[in-house]
Amino acid sequence: MRIGVFTDTYWPQTAGIDVAVKLSVKALKEAGNEVYIITPDDPRITVEEREKEKDDNVIRVPSIKVPGQSEGTRLGIPWIPSVIKKIESLNLDVVHSHTEFTMKMMAGKIAKRNNIKHCYTYHTMFKDISEYLFPSFLKEFGYKVAKWISIKSCSNCDEIIVPSEKVRDTLINYGIKKEIKVVPTEIDKESINQVDEKSAEVLELKKRWGICEGEPVLLAIGRLEKDKEFSKIIEQMPKIIEKNPNTKLMIVGQGPLKSKLELLAKKLDVESAVIFVGGQKYDDMGKYYKLGNILINAATAGTQGLIFSEAMAAGIPIITIASEGLTNRIKETQSGIVADSIEQIPDEVLRVIEDETVASELVENGHNYIKSGSKETYINTMLGIYSSGGSESFEKDKESDEKGFQEADAMIDNEHKNTPLTETKGITQINNEL
Repeated sequence: MRIGVFTDTYWPQTAGIDVAVKLSVKALKEAGNEVYIITPDDPRITVEEREKEKDDNVIRVPSIKVPGQSEGTRLGIPWIPSVIKKIESLNLDVVHSHTEFTMKMMAGKIAKRNNIKHCYTYHTMFKDISEYLFPSFLKEFGYKVAKWISIKSCSNCDEIIVPSEKVRDTLINYGIKKEIKVVPTEIDKESINQVDEKSAEVLELKKRWGICEGEPVLLAIGRLEKDKEFSKIIEQMPKIIEKNPNTKLMIVGQGPLKSKLELLAKKLDVESAVIFVGGQKYDDMGKYYKLGNILINAATAGTQGLIFSEAMAAGIPIITIASEGLTNRIKETQSGIVADSIEQIPDEVLRVIEDETVASELVENGHNYIKSGSKETYINTMLGIYSSGGSESFEKDKESDEKGFQEADAMIDNEHKNTPLTETKGITQINNEL
């Protein structure tokens, strides 16, 4: 099949969506499909990277920087006729959007003009993120905005795909009537597990980041945003260091909170024990997992917990805060330790560091669980979704789409009456674009 994958998040932006897209594209290509990635251009991309992207069928769309985003977040411009024409010349069989924003608008436009199926993966739990974006007195309004975005995004597509039951249940509770298909992202187990922790590459990374032999390394991975709760992990470091002074915390990721997190580590007098290594390409993540002794997570927001699967494949224990729908499988398979509160983390970390039997059991259980996944199953499932029902017009669900639009608009309009104008401005503009 000729598949067009549309995403607003792609290298050099690093996030869970970027990883999920790369893993999906790699699997589909290995199965013999012709896959194109359509994503916003970014001035940070090097000449060498651009040349490689040509071979990888990456098409960059002219873009603009999102105001107020310090990390260079960009959105593609979806209405340029020459770009639309170039993508249409690929004669795509299906388009698959991994975003709610401008690249999804482009995917929808191309699907409608060419009468092909438009599949959409809902990656982001806007409800969870809204808790960090809106002040407490606008919390309920934030939830309604999250619901509004979700209804809008799920209405204007032919197929809805989600990575976990947690996400599916959320969308059903929002009143989404279309069938929602759960397809977990299949990680690249080979590239993560094939790295030898004694290899020259891993030893060089240890030297680069000042990690001495025998020093325990806690690995925390993700974008440096509020919902990832890195501050809570750093706040527990004094207690951990008090019992095991050589412990290091390595944070892998980039984001707008880096300077604040660095300041927090300095304030708590643990700056020498907290290492910020920035965002890393997915192909290099196997080396970083091999640097770690424990994967530690304090975030409760998320859609599928890719880092848990990767840690299991890499063979390191997991210690995480409980998160409904995400950590259930860790409890059930005993492949990690699920703490009820952040205050329990130091004791659990020390228990795993000091007791090799506990660590070995967690690793073995994780390996046994992760072996059950299959790349072939993922590929067959996705190709089945792409081809089911034949080519469908974007207009086929027009009536139900319009109903969903009206319900979402009415919900937000009701909130306008009791919400300050400064908090709701832009809703109408976004509404018109979606």
